[in-house]
Amino acid sequence: MAFVTGGGLSTVNVRRRVESRRVRAWRSGNGRRRAFFPSMATALEKGKALKERYILGEELGRGSTSVTFSAVDKASGHEVVVKALALKGLQSWKTLELFERESKALAALDHVSIPSYVDSFQEDTKDDRMFFLVQERASGKSLSTLMEEKWRATPTQVEDVLRQLLGVLDYLQTLSPPVIHRDIKPSNVMIDARNGIRLFLVDFGGVVEGSRGIDGKGSTMIGTFGYMAPEQFTGAATAATDLYGVGATMIYLLTGREPGELPRSRLRVDFRAEAEQRYLSSAILGRVIEVVDQLTEPAPEDRFSTAREALDTLRGAPQTARTQPAFWNQLMSQAKVEADLAVEVAVEAPPKGSKLIVERDEDRLAITVPSEGVTVGTVSNGVFSLTWNGIVGAFTWSALTVGSLPAAAFSIPFWLVGGQLLRRTAKNVTEESIFCTDRKTRRVFVILRSFGGESIQMLETRQIQDIRVAVIQYVNGNPVYCLEIIEGVKTFQFGQGMKEGDLLFIQSQLCNFTGKGIPGRTRRPTPTDLKTYAEDEF
Repeated sequence: MAFVTGGGLSTVNVRRRVESRRVRAWRSGNGRRRAFFPSMATALEKGKALKERYILGEELGRGSTSVTFSAVDKASGHEVVVKALALKGLQSWKTLELFERESKALAALDHVSIPSYVDSFQEDTKDDRMFFLVQERASGKSLSTLMEEKWRATPTQVEDVLRQLLGVLDYLQTLSPPVIHRDIKPSNVMIDARNGIRLFLVDFGGVVEGSRGIDGKGSTMIGTFGYMAPEQFTGAATAATDLYGVGATMIYLLTGREPGELPRSRLRVDFRAEAEQRYLSSAILGRVIEVVDQLTEPAPEDRFSTAREALDTLRGAPQTARTQPAFWNQLMSQAKVEADLAVEVAVEAPPKGSKLIVERDEDRLAITVPSEGVTVGTVSNGVFSLTWNGIVGAFTWSALTVGSLPAAAFSIPFWLVGGQLLRRTAKNVTEESIFCTDRKTRRVFVILRSFGGESIQMLETRQIQDIRVAVIQYVNGNPVYCLEIIEGVKTFQFGQGMKEGDLLFIQSQLCNFTGKGIPGRTRRPTPTDLKTYAEDEF
């Protein structure tokens, strides 16, 4: 069959339309939006007795593959938490391996700040097999929930939270073999602040023994953006990895902001100014900030060697002299690592507060960036755009009525700016972006939808040289980011103006799914460099 190329229809356009239909069919099909736990809704109803012992209560939350319920243990009368996993909901056997590893690890742990292991078992339903893990229920609320409720810890409470977190790590690190949590973040830190501070570390779903030598090759990347140490982006993990997670969690407590939203200087999170502004001056917080600063060093060797050393420093013990940070040398060496390093990626949550919608299965990935819609920001921009064009219109009309064509021509650049402002506002209100990739077709699609129209950029995975987040300009000293995909000699830019955290999440997911680029990589030219850069390339 020959395609007629007249009227704007070409072989390339036809192929893109066909691929677009495939993408839409895949995203809307049964396989794409299938629940990860198809049998849980009926098998795990409130009031159901598991093992004739655990009476299920309310659902507490759900992850990518599991659901957590409150329950009562009839044998002891205590409140417990039941984590359930359905065989049919597994994305890979790795998920079941991690679940069983968590059960085994918890059974061997005994610490006041880790909810005690109670039981693990499996039950068969009519069409599925369910796996269960039971723990005692931690009192209090998660740190993320407390912060959302505007809880503000006192300097003494901040120090107590850090001390107890380091205490848990000290226990885990002194076990034989050591235990690495790999996903320390505010939602996994439970705090009961009713009478002092009582802290619990929960969700050991990513736990691994330190003796396993996690170097990243063929290992699973576990963690949450903003709280992951840099080495976790390659699947590597050591005891120092958990120290970074503690430090990032403390940054959230100190500043009230996600670490991924804060500025960075040479990969280090620059949190001091916001922490000091939030708490003013405090001798206690001075020590806390110094400890957190070293906990979040980008290179593992620049952090404390152990949680015990960090605890001693927090208590005021003299610290051994620190060597020059080695993270820059490490960064340079990591840039030379093969881009197709075998890393199996676990499904991660987008940054907290993000509106990104992530859909994936074993072969396909789709990340949707919804339009902003009508918000305070878009309304403000719209009013400004209309005001600008109104003023320019009035000036132009005045010039024309008096017959001054040069004055009217003078307004042309201002009309161009006004049109750009209106276009940008309309784009923010209506445009939806979808990043898709398929391992079978070996293509990456970027679909842009606005005003009912749709455009598709199709890239061949084998031709992609790099995927990275880039700073394209500075506005009042603040960087403006975009996602760059380099295919052959062409550089495509998407998501201009999006938050750095969202772009880094999309970038890391695309890198790990396609095997192209280095997850978490950002190109940051200086404002001076950008002046020439912008003139030459934009």
